[in-house]
Amino acid sequence: MMFVHVLLVLGYWFVGVIYATLACCCIGLAICAFMALWRIRFRRGNWGLLTAYLLFSVASALAMWGGLFAIGWLGDRTDHFGQVTIIVGIVFPGIFAVKIITAYVRMANKQTLGIEIE
Repeated sequence: MMFVHVLLVLGYWFVGVIYATLACCCIGLAICAFMALWRIRFRRGNWGLLTAYLLFSVASALAMWGGLFAIGWLGDRTDHFGQVTIIVGIVFPGIFAVKIITAYVRMANKQTLGIEIE
């Protein structure tokens, strides 16, 4: 039974890391959408970028929201054992996912100006 508890805690920790990554993607893509919206007057192709940024931002937010139901369902069947480790996974190593936001902003800065990215 102890082995199952260890696997459950590791699973919750991994979910916390995934949640931190999804949250940073959602925030970064929302910022990219605002950048594309602001620069529509400079380049008409930014409508497509705006749509793509918003679509993927909403998709990551919905993935986080849907994951909450799965975690709640699993927690109900395991008496909520180890669910606190989701917070641990969000904090470490999930804090490193904050770099995703700056990477998306740099990418959108080039894309909305029409610079090709390789």
